[in-house]
Amino acid sequence: ILDILMSSNAETVKYQLQQMYNTLPPADIRDYYRLEPGLNGSSQEMDDTSPSNLILLKNAGQAFIAENKPLLDGIAENLLTNG
Repeated sequence: ILDILMSSNAETVKYQLQQMYNTLPPADIRDYYRLEPGLNGSSQEMDDTSPSNLILLKNAGQAFIAENKPLLDGIAENLLTNG
């Protein structure tokens, strides 16, 4: 049940932010990024701070960065250029 509640909250926020950004000028709409990395085998339990799960979470984060490097570099460049 908790997974469903957490997911529905994320989907609601995603929808609301998309609606807000759609009211902006076209040049600003493209500044909305939603990054949702997967857990890649790590526990979905929010309180699982076991060493093995922390390693899995770290690996999932590093994999997401490696797989999305061009996108992340573009976001960083946009932030540095436009503040």
